[in-house]
Amino acid sequence: MAKKKRRSRRLPLNERHYAAIELLSDVPSRNHEDIAYILGISRMTLYRWRQREDFDKELHKAIMRKVRARHPRRKTRWELDTPAQVERFFVVSGWL
Repeated sequence: MAKKKRRSRRLPLNERHYAAIELLSDVPSRNHEDIAYILGISRMTLYRWRQREDFDKELHKAIMRKVRARHPRRKTRWELDTPAQVERFFVVSGWL
């Protein structure tokens, strides 16, 4: 009889995840090593978190919230779908 594979259940995001999201969404951002040190985790843990779909969605929301807060009346023509595109937007606009 073959053994059934267990499906691992991922825990929901916690306070450390949200702290990492806030630090990553700052522009200009600190590097991953500094953020990991501040949070008391390893750099590889932070990279693994970045691979999570739910973490990435929350990071995107935080970045967009900060972009809108900076210019609430201005609508951008840019499609800002990834953190890299948001950072590029700030560089081209001259805010960095």
